[in-house]
Amino acid sequence: MKIRNAKKIFSLFLCVLLCTSFMFAAKKNAKEKAVPMPNWVTEPAKEYPSSNYFAQVGYDSDRASAEVKACSLIASIFSMDVKSNTKASSRMLQAEKDGLVSTGKVSSISQDVTRQVDAENLIGVEIKGAWFSPKENLWYCIAVLDKPKATEIYKQIITQNNEHVEELLSTDFDDEYSFEHFACVDFASEIAAMNEKHLSRLRIINTGAADALKDDCASAKELNMQALEIAKQIPIAVIVNGDIDGRIRAAFSGVITKAGFRASVSSAERYVLTVNAGFTPSETTDGKNIRCQYSLTGSLMDNGLDEELLPVSIQGRGSDVDFARAQNKALTNIEKKDVGTKFAKEFDGYLRSITVE
Repeated sequence: MKIRNAKKIFSLFLCVLLCTSFMFAAKKNAKEKAVPMPNWVTEPAKEYPSSNYFAQVGYDSDRASAEVKACSLIASIFSMDVKSNTKASSRMLQAEKDGLVSTGKVSSISQDVTRQVDAENLIGVEIKGAWFSPKENLWYCIAVLDKPKATEIYKQIITQNNEHVEELLSTDFDDEYSFEHFACVDFASEIAAMNEKHLSRLRIINTGAADALKDDCASAKELNMQALEIAKQIPIAVIVNGDIDGRIRAAFSGVITKAGFRASVSSAERYVLTVNAGFTPSETTDGKNIRCQYSLTGSLMDNGLDEELLPVSIQGRGSDVDFARAQNKALTNIEKKDVGTKFAKEFDGYLRSITVE
């Protein structure tokens, strides 16, 4: 009996000893992990002098948010929106994938940051330090742009893009007034506009380097005007079967002319948009109104290549006390919503997706 009690006492003593050891070790590790406040938290310019760097410190209760704030402060130096709603066209994304252009959206910055701050505003930017203040329960992060390094990156991006603009403009076409030629010059204008943004950022970092590259950069405005001049010479026939008072054809023609092209009625044109319109009456469930169901189907064709360029598929309805009034509402929907907005967006998307090999 005494032996058993002795064993119990010994086991209890051992447990207390182990617990004490663990607590001591934990305190020791906590002290070892405690990091003193870096100098850059309060005086970033001392560690990263303004002659060679842009440095900004952000702080928040979590590290990701602190990084976002630090990078947002860097982005604001360029006097541009922190996050732009403008999306690169499909042709731009493909050209970047093929290594023909550089959008500048390359960065060591995390996705948590680039979801809120454009990567284009963070070229050459790095998170150089992160520190947690236990007393304040805050994370401090410093974002740094190395000016000489960023200058070289911008110079490479702008030069590469300029070279592709020159390649696009030197492309020969059998048909000078074709979608391909228009898209080629229009894409060159898009690249030039992107380069102008890069150049304005570079000017803030290194004015001399920006001035040296300026004359090599094509004017986006001039190229856009050149593209529009080509578009004016490209007729697109618009033929609508089942039209009512010419309203549907007028709506499609309006989209085409607004995009800069010439609307035609001749089916002999190379580009022909053919649409079949159908209207069907039906009663509403309460029997008080009449519906006008409508359907527009067709396509934009390239008769020179015998190729469908853009399908058209639109359905909808209008309702009122009689069919004539319901049909009028349906036509209004077609003009404003279906053609004026939806088709216009699809047509623009098609034009911006044309690639020239």
